[in-house]
Amino acid sequence: ALAFLLCGVGFYGSIAPVGVCFQGCFAGRRRMFFAFLGVILGSCVFGYAPIKYIAVSLILTVMNEAFMNLSDIRHGIYALFGVTGAVGLIGLIGLISPSGEMAGLLYVAELVVCAMLSALFYGAAGGKSLIEEKGGKSVSRWLILALALGIIPPLWGFSVGRLLLCGTVLIAALRHGVFGGVIVGLVGGLGFDLSSQAVPLWGCALGLGGLVAGAATGRKRFVRVLLFVLLGASVRLLAVTGGGFLMGLLELTLGTLSVMFIPERFFESGGTG
Repeated sequence: ALAFLLCGVGFYGSIAPVGVCFQGCFAGRRRMFFAFLGVILGSCVFGYAPIKYIAVSLILTVMNEAFMNLSDIRHGIYALFGVTGAVGLIGLIGLISPSGEMAGLLYVAELVVCAMLSALFYGAAGGKSLIEEKGGKSVSRWLILALALGIIPPLWGFSVGRLLLCGTVLIAALRHGVFGGVIVGLVGGLGFDLSSQAVPLWGCALGLGGLVAGAATGRKRFVRVLLFVLLGASVRLLAVTGGGFLMGLLELTLGTLSVMFIPERFFESGGTG
């Protein structure tokens, strides 16, 4: 289900490598096949260059079966180069054919996004994460969840996905401090903004909110929740007015207040990853 939803995170109409980056998390594992099925279905449903990403997904699956017995294939560096290399190889076909003047720039940008997401995601599958020393495994899982939640479409202008996204970012900040709050808030928010072709307000709002809530370590949880809401609302108020601001404020408030009902012991073990 996550691989399917993550295929809906895309920008510029044809760049959506998040699903295949998630699939790359399962290098050296039989579970990659299920992620492969999710990528195929998600690519067809969301329509971000489906042939391209199905081809990348197929390459990753074949490579995984061929090198399954290598002892080091479960290290994050192999997922990073595997996904980035496969996307780069298939992307070269698009560069060879006639394309727009930004094709080269978007090609490089996509490779950078692939490398970054592969490094961030890999710990979620329980492998040797590239960011493991800072609780990276758990942060990776919150980030994947945040990106997937942002794809859930709104109903009558109200988005349950954005509500849950706000709560997810705050949880990451409370459990992992500035590192978790900024990574999950900024990347998760930007994923939603780019997919909806909107100004990157949610990325800025959740990134700053995660920064402040994470930095206020040692304060009461209510204080950290309040800071998160105030920072997030302030950023949105600068650029959005009227009904759009009020609906966003409602989603932000409800999503963060729900975190108050989570038992304290859930946050006490956050730094272990």
